[in-house]
Amino acid sequence: MSLRGSRGEFIGAKTTWYKGLSKPKEVETRGLKEAIKWLDTLWFPSVSIEIDLKQVDISSNFNTKSMFDVILNTCKASLINHHNFKLSFIKRQTNNIVHILVRASLFYASS
Repeated sequence: MSLRGSRGEFIGAKTTWYKGLSKPKEVETRGLKEAIKWLDTLWFPSVSIEIDLKQVDISSNFNTKSMFDVILNTCKASLINHHNFKLSFIKRQTNNIVHILVRASLFYASS
């Protein structure tokens, strides 16, 4: 996760490590969940969360018990409580810094 200011300047970043292999959409939803938890501790008046996987559709209703659906429903509940958080989708190229951090965290996790 990376945190940028209103002018696009870098403010901070955070990585999280989970054991096991997950599908990309589960990884993205887990990242969204962690981002919401992190942002909740920072008390910003207005937050725009950008995610690069369109399979994470907050407006859909999921009734299955897959890990993706469970995590996504948790995210939806959290976003309802944070009226100052806005979720938007961006192209992966725009989100390059996060993908660099992911590759770096994989290196450190295996060290």
